[in-house]
Amino acid sequence: MVKRAGVFEKNIDDGGVKFLLTNRHGAYVLFGHEPKSRYEGVFFRTNHRMIKLIESFVFSEHVTAITNRLGSVSLKRGELAQSFFMPLYRDALVLEMNAVAEFELVLDVKLVDDHRVWGRNYDVMKDGHALVISFSKKTDSRDDNSVFGDEFEVHLAVYAPDLEFLPLQHWEEHKYCDDEARHSQPFARWVFKPCKIRAKDVVFAWGLSRGAAVAEAKEVFDSRDRLRRERENHVHELISACPKIKNEGVSLAYQCAVNALDSLIVGDEFVEAGLPWFYQRWARDEIICTKAFLLQKNFVFAKKILLSYLPKITNEGLLPNIVDRDAPLLSSDAVGWLAFRCKELFDAAGKKRSSELVSSREKQQMADALQLSLSRVFEHRLNDGLIESKKNETWMDTEFGNDSRTGFPVEVQALTLALGGVVRRLTGKSDKRVAELFSSVRKNFFRNKVLFDTAGHVGIRPNVFIAAYVFPDLLSKNEWIDCFEIILPKLWLGWGGLSSIDKKHPLFTDVYTGEDNKSYHRGDSWFWLNNLAAIVLHRLAHKKFEKYIMAILEASASEILYKGATGFASEISSARELSSKGCVAQAWSNALFIELVRELVESKKL
Repeated sequence: MVKRAGVFEKNIDDGGVKFLLTNRHGAYVLFGHEPKSRYEGVFFRTNHRMIKLIESFVFSEHVTAITNRLGSVSLKRGELAQSFFMPLYRDALVLEMNAVAEFELVLDVKLVDDHRVWGRNYDVMKDGHALVISFSKKTDSRDDNSVFGDEFEVHLAVYAPDLEFLPLQHWEEHKYCDDEARHSQPFARWVFKPCKIRAKDVVFAWGLSRGAAVAEAKEVFDSRDRLRRERENHVHELISACPKIKNEGVSLAYQCAVNALDSLIVGDEFVEAGLPWFYQRWARDEIICTKAFLLQKNFVFAKKILLSYLPKITNEGLLPNIVDRDAPLLSSDAVGWLAFRCKELFDAAGKKRSSELVSSREKQQMADALQLSLSRVFEHRLNDGLIESKKNETWMDTEFGNDSRTGFPVEVQALTLALGGVVRRLTGKSDKRVAELFSSVRKNFFRNKVLFDTAGHVGIRPNVFIAAYVFPDLLSKNEWIDCFEIILPKLWLGWGGLSSIDKKHPLFTDVYTGEDNKSYHRGDSWFWLNNLAAIVLHRLAHKKFEKYIMAILEASASEILYKGATGFASEISSARELSSKGCVAQAWSNALFIELVRELVESKKL
C-alpha cells in the first residue's frame, strides 16, 4: 500500500474484483476484468431513468492489477498502464494511457431493466476528432406486439485528437455468469461492436443530442487536467477530515467508505440506495444514512434529507418505500427512523450550541409532522395493542416459503416507541398509547430472556439489534445482555457476521441464491445490520462482546478493501463465508461502517 496526498492506494490482482466510479450526477461506470453481468458497463441517469450505454472495452491484454485511488482507478495490462476517472457533474468518462493502444468498443444501449431484443439501431459517423455513435430505440412487434414508434435516442461521442478507428459493425452474444448465478434472466445479450479504436487519451461523453455529446467530449478532453485535479481535491477534502486510526486496514476501509457514501450522492440532492440496482431514493435507506453525514459534520445535507421527508408522510402516518413512484409500497419502519435521526440532528445542534443548525421554524415543522404521523399510525396500524406491518413493508421486504414477516415485527414496535419519544421531546406532550404499546411489546415479545422477532412466533432474527439501537429502554441493560448471550450463537457466522435468520430454522440457506429470494432474508448476512449490531454490543458491554465487535469490524473492512467493487461496501454476504453479494455498492452498508468506526474511535477502542 502506498500513501499519497492523504489517500491510500492499493493494488489487487483478483479476477473477481470490480471497480466503480461515479460523477455525483447519476452516472457511473462499473467494470471488472470482463463483463460478468449485464449490469456492468457505463450508465447515466435522465428523467428518473437509468440508461446503459457502454458494455465494455476489449483490449488484447488482460488486467493484472487494479489500483484504487478513490477518485480514479488505474489498471495494469502488461506494459500498458491506464487511468479512468469521471469528472464531477459531467456526463463523461476519461481514459488516459501511457501509450497508444487499440481496443474494441462494445455497446448495449438500453433502459437498465429493459431486456427486449429488437428495435435497437446504431449509426456511426465521424465528426472532426470525434467518433459519434447515435442510438435509437424503436418499438418492435417481435418483442411485445406493440405498434411501431420511437422511444428514445442517445448519442455517444468518443473524442481524441489522434483518434483512429476501424469499422466493425458486428453483433455478438455475451453470456453473463454472475447473472446466471443470481438466477437473474436473461443470462445473455446480443451486444454491438461498432468499431475498433486506436488512441492514447480518450474521452467518452453522452447526451440526448449529437451536438451536446460532441461538445461535452471536446470540452472535457481539453479540460481534463483541471477536472482531474478537481476530482482529486474533492476526495482529499473528504479524506483529510477522517480521524486518525492506528489499524491501517480499518483506516483505509474507513476512508473508502467515506468516499463510497459520497459517491452515491446525486446532484447534492439525495443518496442512491445502491448500485447497480437500487439507484432510486429508498426512504428507509437514505434516512438511515444521515447519521454518517452528521458524524462527518455535513449537517446541512443531513438536515436537507430529513426535512425533505416531512411532507411525504402519508395519510397512514408512514412513508413510501421508494420516493417518486406511483402507488408506492409503504414502509412501516421508515417514519420511525426519520424521527430517530431527527433526534440525533437535535443532539448535534445541542452539542454545537447553535440554533442556526435547526431553526425554531424547522423544529416546529418536525414537531408538527411527527406528531401527526404518530397519531395516524396509532389510528391506522394499531391492532391488538401492537403496530401492524403489512406484507413486504419492513426492510426484510421479500417473501419465500410463507416467510414475509407480515404482522408485528419487533423493530417496527421499537421504532414507533422511538417516534413517540421524539414527539414527547419536541412537543412536551405524552400520548398514553405509547406507554400502552411499551407494555404490550414486553408482554408479547419478551419471553425466557429473549426478545423475539415477531409477535406470536418464537423466532430469532437480528432485528432485535435494531430494537436495541433505536429504543434501548425497551429492556434493562442486564436483560439485553442476557438476550444477546442467548441469540448470538444462534445467528453468529464464524467469519464475522450475523445470519438473517436462526441457523437452525428450516429456511436457513448458507449460500446466496440471488433473485429467487431463498437466501436473501433467510441466511444472507447484511453488512449494514452487522455494523449496527456491533455498535449496540459496544454500547452495552464492550469487554463482554469484544470478540463479536472486532470480528464484525474486521470482516466489514476486509470486504470493502478486497472483495466486490474495490473501495465500496456491498449489500450482503453469503452466510457460509465472507463474500460480496447483492448490490456491489450499498449506501447503508458504508454509512453504518462509518458509524461503527467512529463509535470505536471516540471511545478510544481504535
